[in-house]
Amino acid sequence: MPPNSERVPEKDQSAYVDGIIDQLPEPKKNGAGSTWASYAKQIICGGVAGVVSRTCTAPVDRLKVLLQVQGQQQVVGCLETGGNQTLGAYQMTRAMLNEGVLTMWKGNFVNCLKIFPENAIRLCIFEQLNERQCLTKNKLWHIRGNVTSKFANGAVTGILVQTVMYPFEIVKTRIMTLPAKSGKMGVWEAGKKILNDNGKTSALNFYKGFLPAIIGVIPFAGLELGCSKTGTEWYKEHFKTSNPGWWPLLTIGTTSSFIAMGCTYPFRLITCRMQAYTGPEKDRLSPVGHVRKIFRNEGMKGYYRGFFANSLKAVPSSGIAWTVFNRAQVYWDRSASYLYS
Repeated sequence: MPPNSERVPEKDQSAYVDGIIDQLPEPKKNGAGSTWASYAKQIICGGVAGVVSRTCTAPVDRLKVLLQVQGQQQVVGCLETGGNQTLGAYQMTRAMLNEGVLTMWKGNFVNCLKIFPENAIRLCIFEQLNERQCLTKNKLWHIRGNVTSKFANGAVTGILVQTVMYPFEIVKTRIMTLPAKSGKMGVWEAGKKILNDNGKTSALNFYKGFLPAIIGVIPFAGLELGCSKTGTEWYKEHFKTSNPGWWPLLTIGTTSSFIAMGCTYPFRLITCRMQAYTGPEKDRLSPVGHVRKIFRNEGMKGYYRGFFANSLKAVPSSGIAWTVFNRAQVYWDRSASYLYS
């Protein structure tokens, strides 16, 4: 034994070893310490969380989209008055039910196809950026403040995910706004129609309305993800727990989403209108054109048309996704600890 080493009493050896194990990083304890295992956990848990949350809120999601685009086109087959009549959330819900209860989930399949990879990539990138701190602490710059770095990581995550997943958003919007009397439209048919919009074949058709979308997603993702992460860490520290329960996580997620959506909703409204437009190309409005048209026809309140329905969908959806994501990771770690024990 080296001369400077301290002999541990035999009766305390068990406690000594347990103390060393407790100081090891959490992934090493459960045998899932590899980088790929961490990626797999975050991707699968994130994807499942997105599908669960989106399916639970699919009817309200369609209601929100129809309220947003009703001022420029007829969106429900039971309406006979064209695009000039504006309906509230209650009247629009009645109109949707007249088409059939299952139409409340119209577009949910493509929604799930979109949300699984989107939520998986989004939450995985965000968690990795926070763990590695490569964007906030590097040789070029250093962002001070733990909270500020989370908001910056959330904004960058939003930009990356929005750029990759935007074409799916256009396809989903086209399917959801198709009137019932026009028949059914699948993912493939919607994609072909968008690709050949107004007889002009171009892949750029899948990025119409992208500018206001990317402008809106920067503060939205920064606020939503930043507030969710900061709130969760505050709860863990304040209540001395490593695994917050379902209700605290749900409260943190919904509150963060409501704050982010309230600040960025006008951008989302304009983006949705640009995605849903199917008229002549010469009559297509720019983002500024939509801003002017909405203000001229409806005033300031027009920028928040459909906000209530959107809140009913987006706020609980984000809360459910954040809750399922965090709790799923806890169950994943427990399962891994059983496998490696």
